[in-house]
Amino acid sequence: MNFYVHKMKCLLLLVLVCLTGCGNRNKAQVSCNADFDSFFEKFTSDSVFQKKHVDFPIMEYYSDEDFPLDMMERMTDEDSFEIIHFDKNAKSSGKPYEISIDKKTDSVFCFKKGINNSINIKYTFVCKKDSWFLVAITDTTD
Repeated sequence: MNFYVHKMKCLLLLVLVCLTGCGNRNKAQVSCNADFDSFFEKFTSDSVFQKKHVDFPIMEYYSDEDFPLDMMERMTDEDSFEIIHFDKNAKSSGKPYEISIDKKTDSVFCFKKGINNSINIKYTFVCKKDSWFLVAITDTTD
């Protein structure tokens, strides 16, 4: 019985050490060697490149038409994915919008915001395998 109690104490100590050690580890920051600006230029102008840099199946979040405050979600596979257009002359087109980019350490958020219209889309990119990939789309356009 004494051997069993000692064995259980050692096992419990080992589990506690593992849990404590895992929680205190510094997470390695992901940094992408690929320049996002160069990547984005190609992503917006080359449909084949764009499709190769979407992490399929991609999660899309969108507003419910009947209840705009409710967010719906769907997984989109490669076959049903539609190429995303970023018109550089959008301000002069029928549905003008501006593009803004918010760069973080391991991700980039690209916002397509309408000018005098309700366009409001966020594209989330993350760095994987030394390149950028689109991983989520959030469309709260009315």
